[in-house]
Amino acid sequence: MKITRISKIKNHRIFRDFSWPTGLEDFSRFNLIYGWNGSGKTTLSSLFRSIEKKTPISEGEFDIVVDGNPCLGTSFATNTALPIVRVFNRDYVENSVFKISGDLVEPIFVLGEDSVEKQKEIEALRVQLETVRGQIANAQQVKNTADRSIDTFRQDKASSIKDLLGNDPNTRFRNYNKNHFKTKADAMAGDTQAATKVLSDADKQTLIQKQQEQPKANVAAVALALSALSELKTSAEVLLGTSVIAQTIQHLITHPEISAWVEEGLKHHPKGSTDCEFCGQKLPSTRLEELEGHFNDQLKTHTSALDAILAKIATDEGAIDALRLPVVAEFYADLATEYQASEKALQDAIAEHKGYLSRIASLVTEKRSKPFERVATTELASIPAASSVGAALTALNGTITKHATQTADFNALIEAARNALEEHIVAESLPDYTIRSEAVTDAATALDGFNTTFTTINNRIGVLDAEISEHARPADQLNQELRSYLGRSELLFAVEGRGYKITRHGSPALHLSEGEKTAIAFLHFLKKLESDAGTDAFDLKRDIVVIDDPVSSLDANALFCAYAFLKERTKEAGQLFVLTHNFTFFSLVRKWFSFMKKPERRFYMLETKGTANGRATAIAQLDKSLELFHSEYHFLFSRVHAEAHSTSTPAQLTDLYPLPNIARRLLETFLLFRRPGMSLDPNKVELDKKINSVAKDYDPVKKARILRFVQTFSHENKIAEEEHDLFLLGEARDVLRDVLDLLKEEDPEHHNGMLEAIGATPVATPATTAAVTTPPAAVGTAS
Repeated sequence: MKITRISKIKNHRIFRDFSWPTGLEDFSRFNLIYGWNGSGKTTLSSLFRSIEKKTPISEGEFDIVVDGNPCLGTSFATNTALPIVRVFNRDYVENSVFKISGDLVEPIFVLGEDSVEKQKEIEALRVQLETVRGQIANAQQVKNTADRSIDTFRQDKASSIKDLLGNDPNTRFRNYNKNHFKTKADAMAGDTQAATKVLSDADKQTLIQKQQEQPKANVAAVALALSALSELKTSAEVLLGTSVIAQTIQHLITHPEISAWVEEGLKHHPKGSTDCEFCGQKLPSTRLEELEGHFNDQLKTHTSALDAILAKIATDEGAIDALRLPVVAEFYADLATEYQASEKALQDAIAEHKGYLSRIASLVTEKRSKPFERVATTELASIPAASSVGAALTALNGTITKHATQTADFNALIEAARNALEEHIVAESLPDYTIRSEAVTDAATALDGFNTTFTTINNRIGVLDAEISEHARPADQLNQELRSYLGRSELLFAVEGRGYKITRHGSPALHLSEGEKTAIAFLHFLKKLESDAGTDAFDLKRDIVVIDDPVSSLDANALFCAYAFLKERTKEAGQLFVLTHNFTFFSLVRKWFSFMKKPERRFYMLETKGTANGRATAIAQLDKSLELFHSEYHFLFSRVHAEAHSTSTPAQLTDLYPLPNIARRLLETFLLFRRPGMSLDPNKVELDKKINSVAKDYDPVKKARILRFVQTFSHENKIAEEEHDLFLLGEARDVLRDVLDLLKEEDPEHHNGMLEAIGATPVATPATTAAVTTPPAAVGTAS
């Protein structure tokens, strides 16, 4: 692909409103563009570089035509139709010679834009590496602090657990340490039920006592068999409500004590007895019959039933009195309270049972003495619950059973208590432990991240180092080419690592001049064109090369060598653009191009004019006078002479703006030869001194007018007030004649020789009307 033309450049630095002129020929294969310093040449090469780098234009507008197709500058980043371009300019020089060890006695240089970019990336990465190294140190310190914090925490908690649970030499807690705590805490940290492991103070105290206990003997179960109160109540109520029918003896009825005594004595007097066993007297024959009638069988049966109830009551009371309950000290501490409660419940139930028995016994006893009367049973109405003693006894024996179970499983229970206490301490400490654990995790994550970044950066540096070393050229090639280019061999290259050590006369070259940097960069650029030729990225015979002033700081010999290298290395380029401000170099390239067929070469210039908004540049056809003359001085003299003696009226004021700059350059060149010993710096003071040092008899007023003219316009970036512009530019042709007269006054022979060289004849003074032969008209100039 080839660049056909630059369709427009608007509001981009000095290119304010450029559009490709209708009559301007399109670019060809070989293109030479001439422009003075400040004419926009560097800007133009930068625009070419934006094509190379596919960088969208953000300042103003820059549009090109490629193979007849428009390409907008705003789409360079994504436009696949852009040509492949390689640009050599000041940016390339700055980016191609890089000193990588500025603080060392012997600096190392990296050559080539790609290698320099990689080296700059390495330098930036090394800075990052140091930053990351510091971050690693800080992160390591944070992690160490976090590690110490959690380690101390684990140690303290492990000591608490060991002190509480490690008294038994046979328990695992005897050697409990921070690692055991960590294992337990890490496991419980993931348990959503861990909070339930925290014990109440009471439960904690119970377990502490439990794990400190010794095994106890089994406690015998308690047995107590008692009559059913409901049955006794029923039997008693029946008997108490029964009246015995018999041939009663009133005296015995009214005297129950005597009745009982008599009844007992009757048993000792068998039927047929005649004597009283008590008093020995004879018994009346009817007395035994009377007594037996009183104490008949019904009464005996009734009395026997009452005695049976009393016997059951006596049996129950005997069982209760014989009951022996365990003492609380026989039980394990955790069962003591339970046992005491069940014991009290049993005692209360027995007491209530016993009290009810007493009420029954009292009524039965009363009934026994009053067999012929009914005894009220109101006192028996409220009966204790049938199951109260049995339930209480069952509960008490349940506690005894638990005690037996604990005795049988004593070791397991003690271990369970200790485990529960361990889990309690761990669960209680989990919030603080989690905070410390997360701090360790966060610190470790940060440290790992920094270490990963460090490794990534270090690996990238290694890759870049290898790539730079791979593309480094042998030092002898560089030395040979640089010697040919500069015409001297004071600079020598030696491979050093991924770059070169450069010596000057055998000593380290601490600083390279701009000319040396330009020469080295240009040689590397040309070599890169050659080495990349035929690759997918760049093909010299297919693609585009742009070279902007490789000779800005070189001496005459280097200038010719630069031209020779340029010609040899770019002659097969698919399309070539050469931009220069150096007239000698321009002439050499122009001569080279002149041998080519006209359709293959084009000559352009950058033409600068003043506008209401400042200077503006345009690409124009090369001024014919630049093609005719072989030195810039001849061109400048021709332009000044032609304009000084022109009789045509300028189309517009801005047509005159280039004249002060042309006049100034002509004067500077002339004065450089006339006063070679004075400073070459063309500032206002030096120019003033130089002009006043020549043609001392020349009119000082005219000298002042010349100085005012060239100083006001030649280096201004803006236009002065309109009246001032019109006044000065209105006398431009008179001032230009003064300039020529100044040259003639100082060196008439030189002045006349220049007239002859440009094809003009001596001109009479303005007062005369002598004929003037002027050189071919100039169509523009650079500024």
